[in-house]
Amino acid sequence: MEFTAKIEIPKNSMVKYEFNKESNTLEVDRTLPIQCPFNYGFIPSSPLSADGDPLDIFITNFEPLAPLSEVKFRPWGILLCEDQGIEDNKVIAGIDGDGFIDYDYFKKIRFYLENYKTGFKVLEYKVFNDEILFRNFINSKNSMLGLK
Repeated sequence: MEFTAKIEIPKNSMVKYEFNKESNTLEVDRTLPIQCPFNYGFIPSSPLSADGDPLDIFITNFEPLAPLSEVKFRPWGILLCEDQGIEDNKVIAGIDGDGFIDYDYFKKIRFYLENYKTGFKVLEYKVFNDEILFRNFINSKNSMLGLK
């Protein structure tokens, strides 16, 4: 099973970019009060989440990736989250074939999500020790994640 993500915000950036699907461009949304701890983007193959966007993802590699670059990833887990009371889950993953692991990734991502704006809550974290667990979770939660 192969998954691909599109990067919007490079690691350590304080600029929040949003991909505009209609114009197929990346637009500056706002500046952030803190740096994004890892590369952040979305999974284009996922259907829209409750917030109206494809499923979000953090790619936990060492170097920043260029905005709009596409990357194959290996899922590690998912943060079940709410933004202003609306479900807004985040996949956490590494680059497929990359051995880099930042063992503080959960702490860094949680701090970022709970501090870059008000109203965001991390409810639960589900860890996937291998791709089979992720696939099983996706299959059992297809309406939530919509990945195949």
